[in-house]
Amino acid sequence: MALPTISQTNANEFSAQVNRTELDAPIGYAPPGYSVDAQITSQNQVTVTLRLLGASGSSAVMFSQVFAAGSFEISAITVVNGGNLFLTMTPQNGVYTQMSVFARIFQNIVTYQYSWIGVLVLGAAGLFALAVLFPETVLGRVAGRIIPVRRIGLVQ
Repeated sequence: MALPTISQTNANEFSAQVNRTELDAPIGYAPPGYSVDAQITSQNQVTVTLRLLGASGSSAVMFSQVFAAGSFEISAITVVNGGNLFLTMTPQNGVYTQMSVFARIFQNIVTYQYSWIGVLVLGAAGLFALAVLFPETVLGRVAGRIIPVRRIGLVQ
């Protein structure tokens, strides 16, 4: 019996606390299939833009939204094609604004943790199969002693 567990691996992280009229920060390279998210706090209304610069030199806006002053979060955005990610924050009217940013590039990995009950079930099923399907072999006779299939009437 396998239980799926999701874990995350971080490729790059970026954090800053600044007081500026604009923040233009490179987050790092995001391979295909990775995701990006961010937690941001701002004293004024800001426009947040995530831009992906591809290997071919093409540039694509992955996310752009205006946020009111306060704390907010950009949920995970998947990067389909790899490239360098840039985060731009522009306060309204170009005023100096205290901004706090934490952004990361990460990958979700699904792992399967096996439970002991699953190992026991598979082991018992293997012994049963040996005892029923191969009763004349050495392993089949040993399995037949552990699981008495002759008494049950499954094997002659």
